[in-house]
Amino acid sequence: MANKKALLVVSFGTSYADTRKLTIEACEDKIRQEFKDHDFFRAWTSRKIIKKLKEKENTIIKFPDEVMEEIYQAGYDEVLVQSLHIINGEEFDKIKDICRYYKDKFDKIVLGRPLLSSPKDYDEVTDIIEKMARENLGDNPEDGEVLVLMGHGTEHVAHASYAGLEYRIKVKGLPVYVGTVEGYPDVDTVIDQLKKDGIHKVHLRPFLLVAGVHAKKDMAGDSEDSWKTKFTRAGFDVVIHLESLGQMEEVQDMFLRNLKEEI
Repeated sequence: MANKKALLVVSFGTSYADTRKLTIEACEDKIRQEFKDHDFFRAWTSRKIIKKLKEKENTIIKFPDEVMEEIYQAGYDEVLVQSLHIINGEEFDKIKDICRYYKDKFDKIVLGRPLLSSPKDYDEVTDIIEKMARENLGDNPEDGEVLVLMGHGTEHVAHASYAGLEYRIKVKGLPVYVGTVEGYPDVDTVIDQLKKDGIHKVHLRPFLLVAGVHAKKDMAGDSEDSWKTKFTRAGFDVVIHLESLGQMEEVQDMFLRNLKEEI
């Protein structure tokens, strides 16, 4: 009898249906196509968004440990797990703990790494950012015109990932700055740095898997505390771009590769 094989793709989640199809589901589809002999399962790590989606759409998404238990109870022998998280932070730690708990319950369990893990990952993402800059700024941006990426940020030690990435960006001489919603540098710190560097025009774009609440409200919204409002009030010309990482085929390919390299 052939082994029963499961594929579990785990993301933070989003309650925005439009960006969910363009990002999370696009990444899932890319991975599913490679492992057609595996039964597909989905899980999210944000209980808050899981609850919100149930209330909003009556759609049931489960937490990774719940799905893993279902897979185990259904008698699967092998499980491939891929994270759609950007850094090896708190959310990925949850997945690692769950996989560690179940490792002796399956013949084989494989966990693929997040987007930014190995030095090669950082180099490739820097190349992707260079492409993003060309898309948004053109091949010959005017003096004082830059791309500002909004990352999520975290209090986890993995926050250093953003600094490691920005160092590579500066080495390549890209007109790109990185800020975070929940970490350092925050938007006010980025604004101060841009003023010191003589910047007058900024293109804002999410460095996030999905263009959800952080992109649409915290970055591009009209509230007093949004990045758009703060940059505008500080005297910058502001251009908004809502394309997120999960929409990019290069990023989807990286998630797939990060799983395949662990098998």
